[in-house]
Amino acid sequence: DESAAFAEPADSLDNTRFARIFSSVYIRLNPRLPRSIIRKNKPATTPPYDAMGFAISRLHTELTDIPEYNVLVTIFTDGEENASAEWKAADIKKLVEKLQKHNWTFTYIGTDHDVAHAADRIAITNVMSFAKDEEGVNEMLRKERSARTAYNQKIRNKESTSEDFYKGDKA
Repeated sequence: DESAAFAEPADSLDNTRFARIFSSVYIRLNPRLPRSIIRKNKPATTPPYDAMGFAISRLHTELTDIPEYNVLVTIFTDGEENASAEWKAADIKKLVEKLQKHNWTFTYIGTDHDVAHAADRIAITNVMSFAKDEEGVNEMLRKERSARTAYNQKIRNKESTSEDFYKGDKA
């Protein structure tokens, strides 16, 4: 099981500088995670709430002194939550709802579980499920790339990014 939470960097532009805010975080491999999160999981366990809680909280702390930014967080998983020890759905939902009011966009991509229900439990409305075969994965990657391109263009044009992340896909 390769569940992960990614904090995807958004380009930030102020009058004099162009900077990457935060580099991608692959939760399972980050050596600075608390041991309770990086413990050896039993086969077929998925702890996305712990991964999300740690990564999102850390990124939020890193951005405290930066006045303007946009954040895009994508949850990508092939399994439903069944192993988090420190964070619960209600905790993640509160965190997501709070940050969505401050230029944070959350997306959830999944397969092999009720993706819409899993995303809804944590207040994520930008949702995509895909078939776990070559055609399904290729289509998912195409849609994700297209949506990210549109998202980045909205940021450059100073347009709202609060609308449905996948809505602009013409496929």
